[in-house]
Amino acid sequence: MGWEEDFVEVTVERLPTGETTLRITVEQTKVAEAFKQAYRELRRDVEWPGFRRGRIPRPLLEAIIGREALAEYAKELIVNETYNEALREHHLLPLARPEVDVEQFEEDKPLVYEVSVSTALVELGDYRRVQAKRPRVQVTEEDVEQEYKNLWEGSANYRPAPHSHVQHNDVVIFSLRISRRGEIVDEYSEQDPLRVQIGHNDLRPSLDSLLLGMVKGQQKTAVVTYPEDFEDQELAGQQAEFQIKVLDILEKQLPSEEEFLKEFGDFKNPAELKKRIGEVLRAHREALAQDRAEEEVLQETIKLSRIEIPEDYLEERFEEDWEDFCDDLQEQGIELGEQEEEARRLVRERTENSLKREFVLEAAARAEDLQPTREDIINELLILARANQIDPEVLAKRLAEQEQIPWVARRARLRKARRMLAEGAQIVEVEWEEVPAAAPLSGVEREETLTLSAEDLAEPPKEEENE
Repeated sequence: MGWEEDFVEVTVERLPTGETTLRITVEQTKVAEAFKQAYRELRRDVEWPGFRRGRIPRPLLEAIIGREALAEYAKELIVNETYNEALREHHLLPLARPEVDVEQFEEDKPLVYEVSVSTALVELGDYRRVQAKRPRVQVTEEDVEQEYKNLWEGSANYRPAPHSHVQHNDVVIFSLRISRRGEIVDEYSEQDPLRVQIGHNDLRPSLDSLLLGMVKGQQKTAVVTYPEDFEDQELAGQQAEFQIKVLDILEKQLPSEEEFLKEFGDFKNPAELKKRIGEVLRAHREALAQDRAEEEVLQETIKLSRIEIPEDYLEERFEEDWEDFCDDLQEQGIELGEQEEEARRLVRERTENSLKREFVLEAAARAEDLQPTREDIINELLILARANQIDPEVLAKRLAEQEQIPWVARRARLRKARRMLAEGAQIVEVEWEEVPAAAPLSGVEREETLTLSAEDLAEPPKEEENE
């Protein structure tokens, strides 16, 4: 069956609250087609003596399964199709399970039914005329050399320093408590200490001068001034009391270059490994550039679209997000205090923006009738597995047990919609900093920086996907 306006009449009443009533009338000829389709589909699995599988006559099929079962299946087919098409034609996205009231359904009469459901209104703008920017991807020799150096440094072993006092280049493990006006600002306990290399760290404010000369077990208290350009404006230029205890002093020992090459795979010389590093860096940056371009196209499409979200639904989603936000703060031991009102405003704004992204992508997927392939769903599982640092097979099994594969399929569908929007847009290449970072897709986002591992270098570069 296909959607044909000549055979279907739809009237829509949508209140400002989002409560929507659709009254749908389907011509008798379409009803008859639904019965024929139901018969063709139901007979496939029926075996009966004297007939080939799937070739049983309709009267006999009705005698076996009951005419009511055939009619119910036909009704399900035609209601599902016409209801979803009515939503699409009127730019509506359902926000809850619909209540369907069938007033008339007989094979020789029109189908008449009403649907009551809460909806969002999403009228897509002309996404085919969107203009957007994509960062220009470059991988220089300096980039490769720096990553090569980072990998080598990361392969280092650590052993107790042969001297008792902290010296330049030593790796120092220490606990730290920062207090200001009698209140603890930050703390790293002996169970969760800091670890820095003297002369080679980005700690702000720098503690190298305090640590130099200290011995294992020694404690020291000093007043330290934060830099004027410190990220936390409340601490910028202010003084605080730093209590330090040195827990261990280590010496860094790099492996030989030959040992280092073996650690990262079957590379015969540094040039082979550097070539591979360049390939992986380029693949990662290409994926990031695509993410940013797709996100800009999506944001421009949102601006062109008319989006009405019911206030009650927005409030419900906000309260869920606020609860998650507060739980995260509680785990970190952070209290909002006077900043709660501003925090609520920001979380609500984030919730509304997230819903707009989700609804526009869903509307785009419906407009183009996008459906995820098996490959799309597998790729989505791989993205989730990587983001959550879990084996893909383990994750797939867990999601299947929790009946969450449809959720994965929907994520894949929205990702496909975002890619489709970008493919139809007019995109020009610009410098990297001119394009903002991509937002996460349903909670999973790509890391803007890449930390290479032996596993990354051992496999061919693959196009990563955003979260």
